[in-house]
Amino acid sequence: MSTRLDGKRAVVTGGNSGSGEAIALCLAEAGARVLLASQDPGTGAQLNDVAKAIAAAGAKTEGRAQNAAIRAALAATADLAVKKLGRLDILVNALDSPWYGPAEGADDGAFARGSENNLKAVVMACQEGGGGMLPRGGGAIVNITRECAQRGVGDGGLYCAAEAADRDRTRALGSEEGLEGL
Repeated sequence: MSTRLDGKRAVVTGGNSGSGEAIALCLAEAGARVLLASQDPGTGAQLNDVAKAIAAAGAKTEGRAQNAAIRAALAATADLAVKKLGRLDILVNALDSPWYGPAEGADDGAFARGSENNLKAVVMACQEGGGGMLPRGGGAIVNITRECAQRGVGDGGLYCAAEAADRDRTRALGSEEGLEGL
């Protein structure tokens, strides 16, 4: 990897699988100290597997299973990052909870769950994790969205809407905070 992140401290939410796992490993290989955080409770075994892969690459990490839809859990993760890592420089939100089904048949509960897990959780993670970055002069927040944020997919209208909202919220966040590159 040509870019080194030695001395940087990162949290990867959704780091227990998929793109979050791959991103956490890349950050660690680039020299960042990484705290893994899951999207859902009960994912401790997955986090341990990712931590072992990172250790095999020569870096040290630990994981925190959490429910990313609960603000208190995200705040506790941000606090743990500062306690364990000393500060937070990079926040990667690789949260994803796909939901497919016809939008016209979806009840209010399906809409609420999809919005909570795919939009609200990302917004809260940015607030809780990013809150400590601004007083220190900034940091980097990376929100991962899926292709359906750009293009709708059949039976994925609610999921695509939440992903598109994440994409646009990320752009707005850069404008709100005066950050460049978002």
